[in-house]
Amino acid sequence: MEVLAEAATQQVFTPSARRCLEKLYSPLVDDTPSHIAEVLEILEHDGYLESDEDGHHFPSHLLRDWWSARFRHHVPIENRFSDNESERGAK
Repeated sequence: MEVLAEAATQQVFTPSARRCLEKLYSPLVDDTPSHIAEVLEILEHDGYLESDEDGHHFPSHLLRDWWSARFRHHVPIENRFSDNESERGAK
């Protein structure tokens, strides 16, 4: 859901967003990078996303628009990572 929401609302799931997602979930999930890689592989295989040099994006604008509307309040992953880091530094 995180990957699809990011790709829909930000137009692309960037390598930078992927690194931030890995950092956010690594305290909760063992071997986070391989889980994210597996999810991306499945989403590509199923036709939800395709990859290029900028990252992963929806090839279907209809599907992208549907996910974007569903997650219209999605906070970009990189913004959440920055907010979490600032909160940790303030404590």
